[in-house]
Amino acid sequence: MLAREKINLFSKYCDMFDIPIPDFAKAEDGFEYTSPNLVMMTDNADIPHVFGHYMCDYHTIEPDRVAEVIKDLVNDFIHANPQKWYGE
Repeated sequence: MLAREKINLFSKYCDMFDIPIPDFAKAEDGFEYTSPNLVMMTDNADIPHVFGHYMCDYHTIEPDRVAEVIKDLVNDFIHANPQKWYGE
């Protein structure tokens, strides 16, 4: 069984960005797998990384929603790190 904490964190990301929560399964072959409806993770899955792959897959269903999420992430990063953007 996949660790409940990993599923909960992934689900929080989905809720935060207002995208559907997929079904989850444990990856038995040692590799993570994502699709718009299913995410398979290992016990060592890097949740933010796997979520990024899920967003890429979800783009096939709702491209504008994914583009808005990316826009928000970029804007939040710039506002939190102005020295990296503006070179100050």
